[in-house]
Amino acid sequence: MGWDMGVVPLARRAGWVLLLGACTTGTPDGELCPSEGDGKVRAGDANGDGVVDIADALVVYRAVADGGPAPVCLLASDLVPEGRLNYDDAHSLLLHLYEDGFTLPDVRPADCADADPLAPPTCVAAEVTFAVDGTDILVSLNPGSTAVEAWSLGVHATGCTIATATTDGTQAAWQADGGRRDIGYDATFVTADGTAALSTVVLDFADATALLPDAGPQPILALTITPGPGDCTLTVTDDEKAERTWPKVRSAAAIATASFPLAGPTVTFTP
Repeated sequence: MGWDMGVVPLARRAGWVLLLGACTTGTPDGELCPSEGDGKVRAGDANGDGVVDIADALVVYRAVADGGPAPVCLLASDLVPEGRLNYDDAHSLLLHLYEDGFTLPDVRPADCADADPLAPPTCVAAEVTFAVDGTDILVSLNPGSTAVEAWSLGVHATGCTIATATTDGTQAAWQADGGRRDIGYDATFVTADGTAALSTVVLDFADATALLPDAGPQPILALTITPGPGDCTLTVTDDEKAERTWPKVRSAAAIATASFPLAGPTVTFTP
């Protein structure tokens, strides 16, 4: 089917029921706040917040491509050791986080003890929403007035299974296909047991391409589900505590040099 690629809020689109999932980040509904780790810089932690996720890859890309802020510790970001940063370091981090295709080098916290974290922005008005049409689900991200350039998303299903997941027909699709992604990255798939869909997107490695600010909810992931005997519940979650060792996705949006956790939104419906 073809999704409406306009930026008209989903609640106004015929045939859809808009169901909001408020982000539970310890702030009022509709706000996201920067990630807070343990303060120890480890391999892959380019922004120094103590958390390794999509925002760290974006920091490296921006530092290499257009002179963005340098990672806080070269040892932690030079993942393909050459004594300098290049695209391979950011690519390798994405492979490690989202494709189980790279092992991070050993970096001791003491190696980066003098690193100062990049100053994160303040909390922002943004949220994830679900739109339901029978067994078709459209997951959207409302970036508010911020420039969201990349994100990772884990959607878990209870009472149903996820049959397909794609960014086709959404803002995460190639620009030639109506989306906003150019020379970027897309790793989107459903786990073998159908209990989760995982999607990680960087809109552009070289340029600061972002979702449209102040344009309302913008579709980033299309799902189809296989109904169970009752209600279906979909939840945006963090996989850090999942029983499986891989794949794991930390649901977060990358804004400037910081990551903002997205975990929390939940929708329950009868297909």
